Amino acid sequence: MEFSEEQINFIVAPFDQHILLSAPPGGGKSKVTQARVAYMLSKGINPETMLITMFSRPAAEEFRRDMQAYNIENQPRIRHYHQLGYRLCQSLEKRNLIPTRKLIEDENQWLGICRDNLRKSIIEHGTSDINAYDQSVIDNFLSFVNFCKSDTLPAAEMFSRLKLPSDQQPFILGFELVEKERKRLKIRTLSDLIYDVAVALEYEEKIYKSIANKLDHIVIDEYQDIDPASMKIFHAMAGTRAKFNCIGDDDQTIFEWRGSSPKTMTSDWDAVFPNSSKLHLTKTYRYGHELALAAYNCISRNSERTEKMCLSPLDANKTEINIGYYDEPAHGTPPYADTNQSSMIAAIKRFIEKGNSYSDIAILPRMHSVTPFIEIALIKAGIPYSMHSKSTSIANTPLFKSIASTAALFAMEVSQKEKFSLFAKSLTFPRLPVKREKYKDLFSLVFSEGAIDDESLLNIFPGSKPFFIKSINQRLNSLRNSLSKESFQEFYDSYINTFLMPLVLSESTKGKSNIPKESPSLLDGFIEITKGATDYHQFNRALRAIGSESSNKLGSISILSQHSAKGLTVKMAIIPACCETISPSIIPTKVTDLESERRVFYVAATRPREELLLMLPPDKEFIKLSETETNTAPASHQEDVNYVSRFVYEMNIPGAKRISHAIHEGAGGDLDNSPSKLEFNQYLSRLGSFARVR
Repeated sequence: MEFSEEQINFIVAPFDQHILLSAPPGGGKSKVTQARVAYMLSKGINPETMLITMFSRPAAEEFRRDMQAYNIENQPRIRHYHQLGYRLCQSLEKRNLIPTRKLIEDENQWLGICRDNLRKSIIEHGTSDINAYDQSVIDNFLSFVNFCKSDTLPAAEMFSRLKLPSDQQPFILGFELVEKERKRLKIRTLSDLIYDVAVALEYEEKIYKSIANKLDHIVIDEYQDIDPASMKIFHAMAGTRAKFNCIGDDDQTIFEWRGSSPKTMTSDWDAVFPNSSKLHLTKTYRYGHELALAAYNCISRNSERTEKMCLSPLDANKTEINIGYYDEPAHGTPPYADTNQSSMIAAIKRFIEKGNSYSDIAILPRMHSVTPFIEIALIKAGIPYSMHSKSTSIANTPLFKSIASTAALFAMEVSQKEKFSLFAKSLTFPRLPVKREKYKDLFSLVFSEGAIDDESLLNIFPGSKPFFIKSINQRLNSLRNSLSKESFQEFYDSYINTFLMPLVLSESTKGKSNIPKESPSLLDGFIEITKGATDYHQFNRALRAIGSESSNKLGSISILSQHSAKGLTVKMAIIPACCETISPSIIPTKVTDLESERRVFYVAATRPREELLLMLPPDKEFIKLSETETNTAPASHQEDVNYVSRFVYEMNIPGAKRISHAIHEGAGGDLDNSPSKLEFNQYLSRLGSFARVR
């Protein structure tokens, strides 16, 4: 293939220095890295002294496959981080330099270990400020454990680095207890393959000597995503001998929660490699000027970045940015809780009518809570789709799982053990505010002949307040009444329409309710999907169709998170819920890193070649302000889900469209003024255009 001058400069760069290559989205990073490796081998570099690494297994397999096109007989080692860690652990275990431990990949086993030790820590702390039975707390603790494994620092220091709230202090002891349990069980997770080696390197000189100075060249792809623990291993392997070739883009650093930082490619690099060579690719071959301008307008707001610009070639294809709006929300729900998504559906149909396939489209939500409403809209429109992660499907939401379990409890003949399991799942939405060990008592009460009254409940919950007993009483009697119906349709009407919908509508409006505000719309969507079912088999068939792989000849639309979209290229990308508190993601109990959130948005926005569709709330103020090319969101609208994301304002899409049109028309001289004058003129100047915004 042909390479640009910038790309050739990297491919043939000297071998006797450390090199950092900054490459934008669509800049041909993988191809030039492969060409660099092939060039080095052609010049006599011994493949046995080279190591090529990247974060994920698919990336390593793709790199290995693409390298075959160069017909090189002896390929260098190509490893993803966990594979490298596994081999290092095996080697060090054989020499008795680290303890022998079994690798476990069972997520449920690891979840159980973390959950149990968090509960021990909470008991030891003697605090009631944190609920160890709340799944969101357990999820946060798992994230904290993973973050601790990204470095070798004490858990207390990692806790401080994350700026976690004080009520999560038990996380520190919880991590220490997890590590003690891991040592007792003699096990490792995938994260520990790197972590254990990095920790051992700090206190065992023999380990350093056993892995150092055996390589001449270490090539690291997606360098912006590397964590400190991995970097300690690479530095140890390099010793005083190996040179680094590191390739990445600090603007695409989106895995801070596992220890990565844009500083890796900025200040940290300069501190570690002061006399290195720093090269840049400035052109994208993926998308056109309109998207390049808008994306730069947004990402340039970040201060923690290398000052650079991603340009499209002068003759680049046009990549359109289009906007769709949600319908006015019902039940006071957030704007994205729209089960019709008519603007998105219409845009997809137009795209298909142009001769494209569904497989050319990717939908990239920032938050999983957005996804169920997209699924409902696609199902209603008969559009095939597939989920990148089945766990994020609508079928796995507490509401769907709870209703499905309750329906099975009514319709199916099952063992007592299976019956109890279904009963427990039926209580997960709305989540019954009782400890799980009480479920057996409630189960006996519901399926006994006796009455469910306040007295029987006080025997189970002695000393409880009247309002608590009353709410449990209503819940259990509603369930029993629904399960006593003769037909499935009667059960459905009793449980869904008479009990669940009024409860959801009532509770979702309460500030401290455990029912999310979007639940009424989600329940509406559930009813729309299943309303045609006259018996349990039809009902179950409707549920099983959700998220199933389609055999449609046009393929299926991919739905994947913005983090998972890293490295993806599609013809059309759709970013749903471009509204405040979703993008940027703002969680009241956490400190929001706006620069990190902006990078995530930037990665998602730079995936398409032909069209980017942004789905916005029906924000009349935005429509009015966009006419003046306003590039800053009103302060009063920030952190309110009903308003357009500040990142969309920052893109200045109307201005980007205008300047892109001028470029394609070959305009010169003065262009109309814009609040994004600085960014537009920087782009025009570096592109070599004679036009300027005055």
